[in-house]
Amino acid sequence: MGSSFFSWLGIVVQFALIKCSLSIRLLQVTVPSVIQAGETATLQCIFDLEQDRLYSVKWYKDNVEFFRFIPKLDPPIATYVVDGLRVDERSSSDQNVVLPNVGLPSSGHYKCEVSAEAPSFVSVSGGGVIEVVVLPQGKPSITGGQSKYQVGDYVDINCTSAPSKPPAILNWYINGKQAPKKVLKQYKTVVGTNNLESTVLGLSFRVEEHHVLKSSLLLKCASSVGSLTKDFTGSFDLEDLGEKISDINNHEKIEAQVGWPSLSESEVLHIGNSICPSFSLPSL
Repeated sequence: MGSSFFSWLGIVVQFALIKCSLSIRLLQVTVPSVIQAGETATLQCIFDLEQDRLYSVKWYKDNVEFFRFIPKLDPPIATYVVDGLRVDERSSSDQNVVLPNVGLPSSGHYKCEVSAEAPSFVSVSGGGVIEVVVLPQGKPSITGGQSKYQVGDYVDINCTSAPSKPPAILNWYINGKQAPKKVLKQYKTVVGTNNLESTVLGLSFRVEEHHVLKSSLLLKCASSVGSLTKDFTGSFDLEDLGEKISDINNHEKIEAQVGWPSLSESEVLHIGNSICPSFSLPSL
């Protein structure tokens, strides 16, 4: 009897494996991991019906359904109101969902669920997380400081990033080299309009002889946001800018020429109403 039982069990398992191999399979679910606010997100749910018939394709954001495709219905597509989402129904289908003009509320976990009709009633699902970011719309600003420094003087300045989400990561550079942590002062992020955040990073150190580079001390602040950011550092010809550097009452703006849409920016010391790319130091 035991032998008959295990033979019957083997038949059931074999039947289940055959049935499973002929059922709907989820091949790929694609969602953009990081996307800029205002762009269009395309969600993909690629599946193979095998010998099944499709009953429905549903999309969820944070476990709340916002899209449904049922081929038996006319029209087959139905959408539901979810905060931060708008579906372009004309561009969407059973395997693609198009979300135009995404915003910060569009961030979240997205899941695709594909279901087959009878007799299998098999459902498969998969998904991923979307992070919507707002990039800074300008360069970081530098405040504080003096027009000139001598060896032995103390530098105490701050760099503030333009508002973004998530907040930008700031880095200070002294004569082209990243400043060590011991001379940095990290402040709390500042929350502004639309919950965008600005990062503030201070730089404080005593000017030593090794800081002197061709009678100048060049300080730069660079900002970056997420994996969308490209490295960029402004550069200046100090000889050509010599007269403007020495005149702190000059209202003319001096800045690095950058090609937007570079996704990170750099700026130099801001003194009064002018932007100065270096500190002039007396000859030693």
